[in-house]
Amino acid sequence: MKRLRTKRWIFFALMSASAVALVWFFRIPESFETGATLPQATSPASTPVGAAITRPRWPWQKPQPPPKTVNLVEVVQQESQAMGRTDANPQGTLERLIQVAAQLQPHDFETLMAMALNASLAGDQRFLAAYLMSLSRQDWAAPLLKVLALTPLPDQKLDARLYDQEVMIRAQALEGLSHSTQGRDHLTDFLRNQDNVSLAQHAQRLLRAPAAD
Repeated sequence: MKRLRTKRWIFFALMSASAVALVWFFRIPESFETGATLPQATSPASTPVGAAITRPRWPWQKPQPPPKTVNLVEVVQQESQAMGRTDANPQGTLERLIQVAAQLQPHDFETLMAMALNASLAGDQRFLAAYLMSLSRQDWAAPLLKVLALTPLPDQKLDARLYDQEVMIRAQALEGLSHSTQGRDHLTDFLRNQDNVSLAQHAQRLLRAPAAD
């Protein structure tokens, strides 16, 4: 009888030790395995307001790579160099540019708009900067595209080819406006504030076109 009781106690002791070991394993962050000191608990008073909370990474979790940053100046320079050559994969190029446009933030638009309006840059670079802006589908992009479209044109005494570039850049901004959630309202407002015949006709064509998805 005593042996039976002893065996039961040994069984329960082993089960309890196993349960504690499992709980301890799943609570140990990965930093413990590398020899780092475990973070000490802090009271609410000792934690600065707004401070980021660092969560432990568990052994089965893989570290996430940092988000990729895009150098817009380099992208525009590289892609514009290929514009004058035959593109063996135009669909791939479009998808690549769409991916870049999807990552754009308002401060990126400022960079691209400055490039689009910089008369000292090559025409392909200026147009590509406007094209990237027009590919963005963010709600905040429409007002900035309207600013580009309504930027006054230079004196018509400018060389005809250069003047046409200025018109094309603003026309591309209108293309982007036409795809915005309030595209018709933006284009209608543009027509009220624009007296250039070519741009006005382009805006009217976009208004008559079927609504974009």
